[in-house]
Amino acid sequence: MVATYSSYANRKRYSLLITDKDEISRETMKELFEPEGYNTYLAGSGREAIEIAREVLIHALITDMNLPDISGLDTFGFIKKEFQVVLPCILLSRNASKETLLRAISAEAYTVISKPINLDALHFAMKQIMKKYYRGNEGFDEIYI
Repeated sequence: MVATYSSYANRKRYSLLITDKDEISRETMKELFEPEGYNTYLAGSGREAIEIAREVLIHALITDMNLPDISGLDTFGFIKKEFQVVLPCILLSRNASKETLLRAISAEAYTVISKPINLDALHFAMKQIMKKYYRGNEGFDEIYI
């Protein structure tokens, strides 16, 4: 795949799907990532996240484990299976127990971050995702797979 250079004005190319039942949490994460040039899509439930994923190319998913309808882990699994994509995922959990971590590893999530969210840790994890999955190509439109 060939990457094409884009200007700084067109940097909004990576799309994040942020799924959390708490609107304030969603907005806080949006405010963290949009100034960095990410397109952000917000969902309050697993079903809403799946609908957004059907409409928009998503480069990374941030989701709470405990959503009002289906779990964040099930939402992540469903999106990966339905669209057959490699989707880096950060799971957020108030209960980051050993069992939760094992389930996340089994589902191939990138990481689990405990709630309340440390925004510095979340920001660092997203930077690592971009380096690992998209090779940190600032200013490029295409991704390498």
